[in-house]
Amino acid sequence: MASGTGTKKLLIAVVVFLCVANLKGDLQVIYPSSNISVEEMRSLVLNCTVKYKSNNHTNIPEVLWCKIEIINQCIKLQDHPKHLIMVSEMDDTEENTKRRLVSVQINNLTVSDSGTYQCNAKTPDLKTAMGHFITLTVQSKLD
Repeated sequence: MASGTGTKKLLIAVVVFLCVANLKGDLQVIYPSSNISVEEMRSLVLNCTVKYKSNNHTNIPEVLWCKIEIINQCIKLQDHPKHLIMVSEMDDTEENTKRRLVSVQINNLTVSDSGTYQCNAKTPDLKTAMGHFITLTVQSKLD
């Protein structure tokens, strides 16, 4: 019985370590989850901050906004002028990290734009991070 208890404690310690390590990793996607309701024909801006460590500009992440069409299938938002992508970047010298702000402006919203959206990041060395889900409901002007 003592052996099983020790194994259980070790397993819990490993899980806690992995969770904390993930929160303080080299790649983080930062923004709150939310439910948004907007009237059709309006525009909406979604913002995503990606915090990452880059040595000599070699590990810069690709950041994209996507709409989740089917479970776990991320459809990249890239249909210009429907989706306008804006990117800015700044150094955080105190933490020796960089922050990349990636915004997507979705123009002329229609009811078919309703759904779940997410920001994802991936580095060239295949580290990945995913943001929270944002649920968008576009309301018809006829309602």
